[in-house]
Amino acid sequence: MLVVEPKAQRSESAPGYAIGHASSSTLCIRRCCQQFFQWYNTEHRHAGIVLMTPHTVHHGHAVELTQRRVVTLTAAFAANPNRFKQVAPTPPALPSAAWINPPKQNLASTKRTEIAL
Repeated sequence: MLVVEPKAQRSESAPGYAIGHASSSTLCIRRCCQQFFQWYNTEHRHAGIVLMTPHTVHHGHAVELTQRRVVTLTAAFAANPNRFKQVAPTPPALPSAAWINPPKQNLASTKRTEIAL
C-alpha cells in the first residue's frame, strides 16, 4: 500500500496533489509524480532562488531574467515613483548557491598539519 501525502500546504495547488488513495496503481502514482515534478521544476517559483524556477536557474537563464526584472521595475518606478516611496526598486540578488543538502567541506584542506619536533 502506497499513500502519498503532501508535507507542505503549498503542495495543494500543485498537480497530482490528490494521489493519496491506497488503491492507486504504480502507473497512476508514477504519472502523478511526473506531473508534480514537471510543475515543481518549471512553473513553481522558489523563494530560495529569488522566485525563479529550478529550470530557469539550472539552464543559465537567471541572469537574463534578472535583467528583464530590472527593466520592468525601472518602468514601474518611472510610471509611478510615489508607489515606491521615491526609491527605485531593484530585484533581489541571485544566491551564489542553493542547496538542499550542501556538500561537506573537505576537512583535509581546512585542517592544519602540526608537526611535533
